[in-house]
Amino acid sequence: MFEGLPSPERPLLIGMLVDVSGSMLGAMTAQGGATKLEAFRDALKETSSKLQNESYKGSVSILGRSVVLFAYGFGFGGLGAFLSPGPAVRDLLDRRGDGQSIVALEELSSQWEQWEGHFVKLAFAMLGQTPMLAGFMELTERLRLERSKMSLFGPPIIFVLSDGDPTDSSPDQVVSAAKTLQDLGCIIISCYVTDSSVTEPRRLYSSAKDQWPSGAKLMLACASKLPSLSPLEGYLAQYGWSIEPEARLFAQINQPEILSEFMGTIASPVLNIQPSFSVPHKDFALTSAPSLTRKEVFITYSHRDAKYLENDSLYGFIRGLEKEGFSFWDDRQLRGGDNWDHEIKKQIARTDIALALVSQSFLNSGYCQNIEIVQLLDKRKNHGLVVFPIILSPCDWKSYGWLAATQFEPRGGKTIENDYRDRGRRDGLFLQILEQLRSMKE
Repeated sequence: MFEGLPSPERPLLIGMLVDVSGSMLGAMTAQGGATKLEAFRDALKETSSKLQNESYKGSVSILGRSVVLFAYGFGFGGLGAFLSPGPAVRDLLDRRGDGQSIVALEELSSQWEQWEGHFVKLAFAMLGQTPMLAGFMELTERLRLERSKMSLFGPPIIFVLSDGDPTDSSPDQVVSAAKTLQDLGCIIISCYVTDSSVTEPRRLYSSAKDQWPSGAKLMLACASKLPSLSPLEGYLAQYGWSIEPEARLFAQINQPEILSEFMGTIASPVLNIQPSFSVPHKDFALTSAPSLTRKEVFITYSHRDAKYLENDSLYGFIRGLEKEGFSFWDDRQLRGGDNWDHEIKKQIARTDIALALVSQSFLNSGYCQNIEIVQLLDKRKNHGLVVFPIILSPCDWKSYGWLAATQFEPRGGKTIENDYRDRGRRDGLFLQILEQLRSMKE
């Protein structure tokens, strides 16, 4: 899921969605007199500062620029809103007023005093209603924008902080919005903020308990399952967290130190790959050496488009990556006597990248859509598989949510059949596809 190293050109993307509404007033008292929102601010500072620790032996300048953050608060519009008028959902990092700000953790840490002053100014307009669904929708659109602009290291990580008490929707609508983010390949870390103790501290649960309040159940339902043998799991194990089988990335927070620990999961894919960062189990350790593992590529397509798998077309162009550790599979490799349904599902289970050759025939194929794509999207959600669509010819792709939310080639509404008829232009596009596939192994 997180292989190799992030870089400024291929960063780890972190999104935050923070409840700043009036319903948080009853959940803001924390030890030491700090409010829960103040505890969140301090935890954010601590997380960004970890990358400045000198034990990372000079790599911090690169790592700090290789983790980028955007953040939204939902619940603006309280009594002080007249001092800072604006929408109920706002970009928390828009310090310069240029809109849609994205900040490297290095900048957040090195300029913390300026950022802290910015957060203090925003606080005057907080404590309104709780438009949780609107917050999820705003964050989702922002994620789509950022993914269209950059190549990312691993799945985006979304950190949600709330008491789970929406005023603009039902809980089911909020959970559906969270699932949309997961379908886009995100990992959601859900932080339930209360005063009273509802769950055991430092414990990840697989399911809600009957006695939990509705807010806790909602926040758990929004959380992603913890990817096994991942840096996130290794990080929490260091702090003595108990992890149930099939656990979700959900925790109740009523102490600042637990909030700080749990928020640290957002940086764990970067922190855990440093050689000086020890973890309790060898399976969790990642090194800075280039990955030598093979990349398995599964090609899903309609047989009517089989010409693209010939040696003088797309497949013939990209198969040169085999000497660089890529392995390609499509159903032409089935042999006589094979249980083809079982074999295809087995290949999907082992694949890292899915290359989808999209045409109307592909979209109309019941097996492609109801079996292959369903399983591939499930693996993308739970295990970080990359789905890479190629639009072959004009088709109704906009009606398919997973396609509309996924970056594909060619871009700009073009198709291979209509816009790349010239062999030279087509080879140029195939070269771009090859280079993008190669970057997925880094």
